[in-house]
Amino acid sequence: MAAENIAVTEHLVLRPMASGDAPALAAYRSDPVQARYQSWETPYPVDSAQALIAEMREVRFAQPGSWLQVAIESAGRLI
Repeated sequence: MAAENIAVTEHLVLRPMASGDAPALAAYRSDPVQARYQSWETPYPVDSAQALIAEMREVRFAQPGSWLQVAIESAGRLI
């Protein structure tokens, strides 16, 4: 996946996940409320988040049969 931002507005940036997002992604996926209807276990380790981010770097946008994890950033923070 290219490193360019996908969309930028006044308040949000939609961009590819970066290795620095791993702690925030792990925290999000470790939240039982977020994980309740998902396929991942809690707590979600940072190394699993890093592996997912690395995997997503290889996915091409709008590739049939695949999904893409992107970052939504507001005020410099992953949300």
